[in-house]
Amino acid sequence: MAIPHVAIYSRVSTNIQAEEGMSMDSQPIMVKKKLDEVFGKDRYTYVEFSDEGKSGGSGPKPWATERRTGDRKGLSAMLDGLRKGEFSHVAAFRLDRIYRDLLGHMGLYAEVMKPRGIEFILAADTFDTSSIGQFTQGILAGVAELQRHQICDNIKRNLDLKREQGFYLGTIPFGWRREALTEAAGRKANIVPIPSEQAVVIRIKEMYLSGSSEQAIAETLNLEKVPHKKSVGKWRANTVNLVLVNPTHAGLVRQPDGSLGKGLHILARFYDESVLSQIQGRLARNRKRLKGVACTQPFRLFSGIVYCGHCGGKLQGSFHTESPGYRCLGFGPSRNSSHVYISAKPLEELVVAELAHLAASPAFLNEIESQIESLIRGQDDQIRRRTVEIRTAKAEVEKQTDKIIDSIAGGVISQPQARKKMSELECSQTALEKELHELEKQLNLSHERADQIIAAKKSLSKFTKVWAYLSDSERREALHLAIERIDVFAGEEVKYLQVKFVWDDIPKRVDVLRGAERYRTGKVDGVASLTPRELATLKHTLDGANYVQIARYFETTLTNAHALLARATRKLKAGSVQEAARLAEPMIRRIESQLPLYGPAGRIMHSPKRLKVMEYQILGLAAEGVNKKEIALRTGLEEERVASLLDSALVKLQVKAAKTGMNKLEKDDSCLPVSMCNRRRIE
Repeated sequence: MAIPHVAIYSRVSTNIQAEEGMSMDSQPIMVKKKLDEVFGKDRYTYVEFSDEGKSGGSGPKPWATERRTGDRKGLSAMLDGLRKGEFSHVAAFRLDRIYRDLLGHMGLYAEVMKPRGIEFILAADTFDTSSIGQFTQGILAGVAELQRHQICDNIKRNLDLKREQGFYLGTIPFGWRREALTEAAGRKANIVPIPSEQAVVIRIKEMYLSGSSEQAIAETLNLEKVPHKKSVGKWRANTVNLVLVNPTHAGLVRQPDGSLGKGLHILARFYDESVLSQIQGRLARNRKRLKGVACTQPFRLFSGIVYCGHCGGKLQGSFHTESPGYRCLGFGPSRNSSHVYISAKPLEELVVAELAHLAASPAFLNEIESQIESLIRGQDDQIRRRTVEIRTAKAEVEKQTDKIIDSIAGGVISQPQARKKMSELECSQTALEKELHELEKQLNLSHERADQIIAAKKSLSKFTKVWAYLSDSERREALHLAIERIDVFAGEEVKYLQVKFVWDDIPKRVDVLRGAERYRTGKVDGVASLTPRELATLKHTLDGANYVQIARYFETTLTNAHALLARATRKLKAGSVQEAARLAEPMIRRIESQLPLYGPAGRIMHSPKRLKVMEYQILGLAAEGVNKKEIALRTGLEEERVASLLDSALVKLQVKAAKTGMNKLEKDDSCLPVSMCNRRRIE
């Protein structure tokens, strides 16, 4: 006869056990006495499993194959041993030590122990395997579960009462500590500030509201070696966030309904509730903003998918102005040298209106419904095929199990070999059952998936309302999922978009009524391609100024001044800034009096009578006596386009000759291009 191998399990609900006779030390002793009575002293082997401070309702469940966070480690290890057939008996002080849960008790006996012939041995109770006995044990397990729920309800009511009274419950946050019993002086202990940590909390608050990011605050604290709540580890962005979002610092505690109420520690608060609202407001704004480079540019919804229809280049974001938008830098060749600018807000409105129109289209909705039905039908067919395969595999495992049993009876293989093979087959059977259970669950949810998707289809009719509630990052993600490419065209008389949706091979045309055109030279080399501001930087270079002085002249940053010089050098294909200045010197000397040499750009407002940069350049060449054909060769424009721009300039200046127009501009700068109007000198 084989020696019994017993799994002894012990559990207490609290770390400090108050229930007399059921401590972690006494349970195994009484269980072993019972085993001595049943089997005889030293006539059995055993392995002890225990969980301290764990509720009888916590997992894992008997049918769970993987332990989740929070599940009992001891019970999980014992269940693994039972499934592998390592034990012949399970012993405990009482049945409720293993589970205070009816389903857990029934699953343990019916699914794990009974199929493997494993028996219960209880020190303070009996386990009857008859039908009446199992019925009685089920009733007792249900009573144990009821007791557990009652205990949980009582604890919850007690905690809710404490919260309503203003006591702080839970993990003590940074900046606070629990009162000692001597400090409480006969009343219930609450929390009190720690002065050194309080100063750190206030500093974090001030740094964050002054504009510092959570990561920057963490780096500063680590650099200054400010201690963290834990003795090990460093400050991180998430630990700084935990300090910022905690309402305890404002004297508040979380109420049972989830709201915030005044705590008993409110007189010792670090700052007022209004300051907490400011912090929460900034945190909410940060959560909604776009990440990475676009974090400070909320209109960057189309970056990467919007293109110039004339040269094919990607439009670059220009979001630091009063009218954010996308512009073509004009570095690529264009059919008519036109390049576009489109405001971000009208672009969004046009695209959203087109999406809303499509969402309301019956043909589009029918197509979505048919695609949904096809998708679900295909998924269900695939699941059914896999289900048949699994059931066939399970039947094969059962046949192999029967063969092993017959082999043991016939003495073909030894028991250790049979046990090893049976263990492998049980693992395979468990894996197949788990997969089958998941597949059956998916089949049962098939109709629910269809209902959810059909409900989503119905909500498409409310597309514009849904769009209003989305954050910037959610809007950007939706647009990039739906749109493959947007081309912006800006001709003489018509302006429109070509929107290529991912589900349609033919782009949709969307007409634009305003704010979508801006004509630039389009010439990628030569002095004619330089902007007035770039010519001004080269003028200062000829005078001996460096980019630091140019930044002061333009009232801008060093980076912007350096970028202007680099861009001008690249356009002229020069080896250095000085070489670029020498190449541009003839043009600079000719229009020096009208260059924007000082002050920031962009302060002068547009007006209908102001010339465009290209109109001004063509007017200047015509004033020098250059004919239209030569101007077309120099600028890369078509001759008809040159004539149109020259006529437009003459009409705006109300003159008949180009030289007369240039003379008028020297006396009055009200018609100059916006970028050439800033000629204020710095003393």
